[in-house]
Amino acid sequence: MSKFSRIRLLPCKKHSRSFASQSLTEFAIVLPFVLLVLFVIIEIARLIHAWMAIENGARFGVRYAVTGEYNPDKCPLGGCSDDTDFDLARIDSIHDTVWAGSSSIVRVKEGQVDATQPSFFHVVVCRPKDLIEPDSTDPSSMYECVPAENGGRPSERVMVVVENNHPVLTPFLSAIWPHLRLSAKSEAVVEGYRVMHPEIEPPDFVPPSPQPTNTAQNPTITPTASITPTTTPTPTPDCDLIRISAGLRFQGEDLVMRVRNDNPMNAYLSNSELHARNVTNSPPAYLDWMSFGFSKYYIAKPPVYFNPAGDVVTGGLWIPLGGRSTGVWRGDFEDALSPFGGDFSVRLVFKFDNWPQECPLADAAHLEIQPTRTPWPTWTPGPTNTPRPTNTPGPSPTPYPTRAPRPTKTQKPTNTPSPTWTPQPTKTNTPIPTVLNSPVPPPD
Repeated sequence: MSKFSRIRLLPCKKHSRSFASQSLTEFAIVLPFVLLVLFVIIEIARLIHAWMAIENGARFGVRYAVTGEYNPDKCPLGGCSDDTDFDLARIDSIHDTVWAGSSSIVRVKEGQVDATQPSFFHVVVCRPKDLIEPDSTDPSSMYECVPAENGGRPSERVMVVVENNHPVLTPFLSAIWPHLRLSAKSEAVVEGYRVMHPEIEPPDFVPPSPQPTNTAQNPTITPTASITPTTTPTPTPDCDLIRISAGLRFQGEDLVMRVRNDNPMNAYLSNSELHARNVTNSPPAYLDWMSFGFSKYYIAKPPVYFNPAGDVVTGGLWIPLGGRSTGVWRGDFEDALSPFGGDFSVRLVFKFDNWPQECPLADAAHLEIQPTRTPWPTWTPGPTNTPRPTNTPGPSPTPYPTRAPRPTKTQKPTNTPSPTWTPQPTKTNTPIPTVLNSPVPPPD
């Protein structure tokens, strides 16, 4: 038996187990990063899709707006009777067109969620000159049209703005950014509509006169039809359609609150009340003025100090808030140095034309202005000594160019023959000469 036949190969069980555990450990380490990259790719794809959807909705809306068309179902009972009814029906129809054009995203209509919540969806139809940009420091701020939404007249420019709070689903990113605010704009020129066509005169053609017939002896009197007026119902204001879209909060030193009017007609601010309790501030802050929209209706002369409480009540106002638009109430404080806070409450009362009912709105909250950290002054170095200019030597003389030797002609290599095999000389055995005894002649 050969000596190699006695060697046996033992199974490497220990090594295979170590390799398996090493692979499992590497997989466990790499898996979170792979999942994170995968989630980020999916999130970016969702973000691009949502942005394209609202862009598509804005384009759909502006294309519909330039035609001047409207959905007759948006008119009040009895149909649209004047330009105001037509314009309101146009705006509602444009909103529906934008909603249909951006149907592939997660969204909730305005009024069902707050502007700071995910899936918020907001549409504004406005002329570019009446559009107000949102405040970048206020997360609840959004595009607004002042004094109200307007679809534009023929030959005017109209803009459709769409905003959406895109919800973030990635676990790590959603804790930092629950949603991302996306916006899209589309602008175009309104075409001519509601154009009166001229009447066409009949041709100068006289038909032949019919043959005379016998006239009846007992003619009957035909009554003349009279025009029966049709009453068009006027939309009734609804207090449930005027609401607080963003509650009390501090914006810098200003106390602000947003009010949304979803009625088709204007609402008017008639009374306002501001109350503050348990105010903490040193030195005491004071109220400088109050405003609603672009109207500053109260200026404190002398200033009203809030230490530790204060009340300001105003009445006899008539400040308009356009239909289907948003207004901002603002109270400006001075010397509101941090920490400044307390229990604040605001009550606003709105009325409508030829309608006796009042629509009160109120909100209360405990608010504080958080102190900001003041950085320490940094050390500013003093002026350094400027070194004196050193003497710069002038240019050195340039040597004359040397004559370069001409290149020598390189001989072509000659073909060297390969060495030939020379046979070695063979050794030849030379016989040794033998001594022969020759006879010696005798001497003479």
